[in-house]
Amino acid sequence: MPSGLPKNQLIAALSPATQKAIKPHLSEVDLSIHTVIMKEGDAFDKVYFPISGVISTVGVFSNGVTIEMATTGREGMVGVGAEQSDPELFL
Repeated sequence: MPSGLPKNQLIAALSPATQKAIKPHLSEVDLSIHTVIMKEGDAFDKVYFPISGVISTVGVFSNGVTIEMATTGREGMVGVGAEQSDPELFL
């Protein structure tokens, strides 16, 4: 990760050797507010480690009512196990 940006705390907690091993598999993406990164039924093929902002996990009921079920920031990640539920994920 470029220096000067806030780091994701999960990645920062990894050993230097592990960080070095995963670095070639990481890339930074800029996402605008309200960007949908997963919809119901989508295969989740990416894992997101926020370094700024938050990712909201949003549930949409059959009547159209939307609720925020979780918020993930620099302390966490989104992606593993997400394919087993049906939320939409918004930034």
